[in-house]
Amino acid sequence: MSLVCCILSGYVFLDQDPIFLENNYYPLPRFATLGDYDLNGSLYEIFREHFGITSLDSDDTTLSVVTADVETAKLLQRSVGFPLFSMKTEIFDQNKKIVQYGEQLIVSDRYQFKI
Repeated sequence: MSLVCCILSGYVFLDQDPIFLENNYYPLPRFATLGDYDLNGSLYEIFREHFGITSLDSDDTTLSVVTADVETAKLLQRSVGFPLFSMKTEIFDQNKKIVQYGEQLIVSDRYQFKI
């Protein structure tokens, strides 16, 4: 499967503190035109209106703990070696075709998971 490299990449902030760094990948050729749309709104609305995706499901998520390297520490304003959650997720459409593969790095001192 070919992937668009980091078509959506960014941060999530909490009180102006970067807590979440994410990179999301979308398969080609299916999403070759995704960059043509206004990605400041709802991505899932774009999927529904322009790509015919009516439902999304994720049953393949991996959560682990890693430490921040020099670049990640700088981006997330933490020290080198700071513990981060590393989450990798695959999202599928109603036909079980992959829509998105995501990799997130999340600071461990400002985020929690309820399982």
